[in-house]
Amino acid sequence: MICRDENGFYAAGLGLSLMTAALVAAGFMFLSFMKLTMTERADMELHQEVDDAMRMVAADAEESASFRLHLHGDTLQLVFQKAHADAGGERSVTYATKRDGERVKFCRSREFALQPLTGESEVGDVTMEEFRAEELRPGCLHVVLSGRSQRTGHAYRQTAEFALELAR
Repeated sequence: MICRDENGFYAAGLGLSLMTAALVAAGFMFLSFMKLTMTERADMELHQEVDDAMRMVAADAEESASFRLHLHGDTLQLVFQKAHADAGGERSVTYATKRDGERVKFCRSREFALQPLTGESEVGDVTMEEFRAEELRPGCLHVVLSGRSQRTGHAYRQTAEFALELAR
């Protein structure tokens, strides 16, 4: 049986236990929130990188008079021949994938400059799973880009078709 003068010790012990449980619960909620935030940010970066890469392809397709597809080893290369030289004086742009460690990056190259369009983010850890381009009919190009976040395992796919005006 508890004596009257011991009630304060038991109340303090119970209060301390409840405070500890509340702090542990708050810590768990904070860590869960951070994990959810990192997952969402990684998926957002996956979508952004694949969308931005497809926008670059679309911009170069719009400025091009023709394109060529060829296999270079096991990598497909898509080469756009621009109708007019760009600000840097270049008339062709090449798109291909490049393995960088465990990641596969989608790259845009002009002359001697290689510009990775995917796989450069800190959080998303994006790798390209598929880059496919095929000519549907003369002047009509179908492009597929598919990436996967190595952090979340989620995949995102973007497709587009471009009709180029053929030089006559």
